[in-house]
Amino acid sequence: MCRNVSKYALLFLFLALSGFIFLLRNIHTVENWNCHTISALYQLQSRIQSSFLPVNLPTFHHNRTFCAHLGQKPTPEDELEERYLLDSITWPGPPPRSSPPALRQTSDPVHSLFAVLPTQGGREWHVGDQLEALVQMHDFQGRPKRYGGDFILARLHSPELGAGVAGKVLDHKNGFYSAMFPLLWLGSAQIEITLVHSSEAVAVLRRLREERPDRCFLRACSAWASF
Repeated sequence: MCRNVSKYALLFLFLALSGFIFLLRNIHTVENWNCHTISALYQLQSRIQSSFLPVNLPTFHHNRTFCAHLGQKPTPEDELEERYLLDSITWPGPPPRSSPPALRQTSDPVHSLFAVLPTQGGREWHVGDQLEALVQMHDFQGRPKRYGGDFILARLHSPELGAGVAGKVLDHKNGFYSAMFPLLWLGSAQIEITLVHSSEAVAVLRRLREERPDRCFLRACSAWASF
């Protein structure tokens, strides 16, 4: 009985080895068979789908003009539009200096001020209205800043309700910032204005990004201050 089992095992091993050798020698032929089979099935599927389509269909043409103006000199209208787009996304910075500013001349959230502006007519706020706060930045010496460029975040939140909304910050480029919030719930709310980076720090980060991109990397930190 054991001899019969060993014979069958040897026979099975021989057949498996022969099939493996045959597959190695004819692998390219098998790949071509698969390609031809898939191509034939795709053509058959396309014919079946086309038979169900309406006869009176418009003729579609491929769009080959999306790179028609690539490498050509832009027209004056294109240059004006490009300049407008770049100016709309540019980040304001501090005025040029002969030497880097001292720390006491940078933005300080402790000395800075903000006030909630009243509504028109002095009425109360209602859901759907817009709340506006005016921020005035000062330096560490308590002097008001005359230029913008500070990276400021603003939010309106209610710890009791667990609700919150981000505010839109508008840089007036003269040391003043407007923070606008949509009122989305009933009840009390708190305003939080956060100075992430001063305009001087933003200028340094921009210079490092342009001159030494290898020194720029993302890192989670708590470089912010609220006032």
